[in-house]
Amino acid sequence: MSLRRFVQRLRFFGFSRECPFCRSRLRRFLPFGADLPILHEVQVVGGGRREEALCPVCFSSDRERLVYLYLKNRRMLPDEAACLLHVAPERNLRSVLAARDGVRYVTADLSTSGVAVRFDLCHLPFRSKAFDAVVCCHVLEHVRSDSTAMSEIWRVLKPGGWALLQVPIAQASERTIEDPTLVDPAERGRRFGQDDHVRLYGRDYSDRLRSAGFKVEVIRFCQELGAGLTRRYGLDEREDVYLAIRTE
Repeated sequence: MSLRRFVQRLRFFGFSRECPFCRSRLRRFLPFGADLPILHEVQVVGGGRREEALCPVCFSSDRERLVYLYLKNRRMLPDEAACLLHVAPERNLRSVLAARDGVRYVTADLSTSGVAVRFDLCHLPFRSKAFDAVVCCHVLEHVRSDSTAMSEIWRVLKPGGWALLQVPIAQASERTIEDPTLVDPAERGRRFGQDDHVRLYGRDYSDRLRSAGFKVEVIRFCQELGAGLTRRYGLDEREDVYLAIRTE
């Protein structure tokens, strides 16, 4: 354990919170996220300011912990001989997935260094039906043609394969808010909640995934965990898990 981690564990030690990655016992998590008017106006979940989001020891986010706990509790962590594509890999989740014995684990991103493959999500450099699973969280809101990206993810999945496709969701908006002509970063921040987002998904997100060919399951995982564990792991009880399955 590094000296920094040791000091942070002592500094934030407590019994009310726990990080499932570094196993630190904490009194609280750290706040994280922007606090913009649009995020309140349309009740965005999975983005914006969260008062207990970051682990002070390993810096895992609430969104990252949600995905990991879902995969772990549902026994969906990849098994031997599985092929998994992880787009824009989160550091702690990457460490867990890469350590799975016998798994072909491929990391990818457009601009981040230190990944196995660099590509545009709209043009995946893989053969069709190459992967058993795809983890791609909080990426589609950055992609200009999300319909193309969704179709590409569907294409590289094997029949019966699944993708975890998390995005920020505006719960108060029936339809996705987007404007392809908008390029000004400040205006994007005002309209979409972040200056490098090209849309703000509404409650029609599942329908957009279905249009790409997926069967979609919207799982209220925090309800399954219960209020106690949701709070203990620093999760947002409102955030659902979006599981997209290729059925053919």
